[in-house]
Amino acid sequence: MAGVLRYSRADAGKVALTPEGVAQVVAAARRAVLGQLALGTAIAAALFLSARITAGLLSTALAGLGFLALWGVLAALMAAWDHARTAKRLRDREQVASEIARESDPRKFWWAHRGLFPYGGS
Repeated sequence: MAGVLRYSRADAGKVALTPEGVAQVVAAARRAVLGQLALGTAIAAALFLSARITAGLLSTALAGLGFLALWGVLAALMAAWDHARTAKRLRDREQVASEIARESDPRKFWWAHRGLFPYGGS
């Protein structure tokens, strides 16, 4: 199931293995990675803002949850870094065309470039 926050190798396997299809998958995966990063940042910011405007024990609990949410932001940043490194190699159309010519199985092709996809996707 492809969506705003999730795009997996299984979703990419449904797209034709052509240079245009690869560009389409890169764009969809980028949208999912950036969506996860934006959502994680928004959740952490909302928790910290809520901790700031409340008082007492609730403030401490919300700040603690905000710090826990920062681990999700860190994971999303790592996924974005992994995506950027992998997408850089896939931008060269000639290189992608030669890789496609060598590999006819989409599952193997996308497994070789698994850093393109957000973490948590299969």
